[in-house]
Amino acid sequence: MSRLFARIGLRSAVVVLSVVLTVLVMAVAILPRASVADDNHTMNVRGYVYDDHGNKIANADVTVTMYDDETAGVSKTATSSASPKGYFSVNFASGEWATGNTILVVAQYKGGLQGSNDTAPPVDGANFYEWENVTLPYEISQFGNMTGLLVTAGLVGVVACVALVWRRSAK
Repeated sequence: MSRLFARIGLRSAVVVLSVVLTVLVMAVAILPRASVADDNHTMNVRGYVYDDHGNKIANADVTVTMYDDETAGVSKTATSSASPKGYFSVNFASGEWATGNTILVVAQYKGGLQGSNDTAPPVDGANFYEWENVTLPYEISQFGNMTGLLVTAGLVGVVACVALVWRRSAK
């Protein structure tokens, strides 16, 4: 290297090396990047179905839908498994999803109790899978929902008070 500098001069060698380095950097910058973010692979959406206490729930019906902004795309269904308990997994082909889609997972248990993951982040095309858990809200199906439970409890309380007052007045 020192012979080169002596022959053409230090300044000229630095200029030549700078030009070569600049050309290499520009060539690398404009080359197309090959990555998995091209959406040319399958996407697996998996997760667990939980109740409001964090227990995993088997045999829940799970529907996974890809959304492009507000527009619903492809939907797939699965059933949460018994082993491992509460686990579900669905696959989307390369044309059924795109980077930036959002995933809505809705789980329904025994035809009544239903929960969804309302805050799913956009799909990152660099990943081959997305992990989306869903939690079912607390509900006793015999009462319909929490309001039904409160109304029923209130009615039981009123009946109990009336029975106590009636019993005292009967003595």
